[in-house]
Amino acid sequence: MGAIFVDAQHLLTPVLEAWVDRVAQGYPGFYLGRFDLRVPDQAALREARAIQVIELNGVTSEPVHIYDPSYSIVNAWRTLPTSTVPSRIWT
Repeated sequence: MGAIFVDAQHLLTPVLEAWVDRVAQGYPGFYLGRFDLRVPDQAALREARAIQVIELNGVTSEPVHIYDPSYSIVNAWRTLPTSTVPSRIWT
């Protein structure tokens, strides 16, 4: 099995956002990060059902949507510096 990384922000719904918030609140101190998910289909994701959390990555996680085949290398280069939150907080 492999992984496909896509920018799926267009699938965000209020139901999914509430689910993410509820799960994140279960981890004290988790305020920024990335969920790696497995879902049967896009409808399940939008409806926040049958979601498996494969991995939960914290503040230093890489923004994997930059590997979306439709993303250009220039967009990736623009995104990476803005995703280094810890370096901006602690320097």
